[in-house]
Amino acid sequence: MVDEIREIDFNHIHKTQAVFMGRIVKQHGVQYFLQAIPAIIKKVPNFKLLLIGEGNYLSELKRITSKLAIEQYVHFVGHVDRYEDMLEMGAFKDCL
Repeated sequence: MVDEIREIDFNHIHKTQAVFMGRIVKQHGVQYFLQAIPAIIKKVPNFKLLLIGEGNYLSELKRITSKLAIEQYVHFVGHVDRYEDMLEMGAFKDCL
């Protein structure tokens, strides 16, 4: 799968967007990223975070997102089977 990673020209990277792809578990620390979003959007108002994956911590991350009132900045995708679909989502084509 590593061979399939394509290089993207820096000028085509969405510099105000971040992506997490992986198992949604507490140990990965995504909750800390969510807690930082209110500070991030003060400097980058069009910031977006895309969370791709499933796991036993997903409902807690959604609760944190709601509590912080940052729903418009966080997009929960869930599980994605196809690697190609993840590449497309990494460009945030489906959630802007």
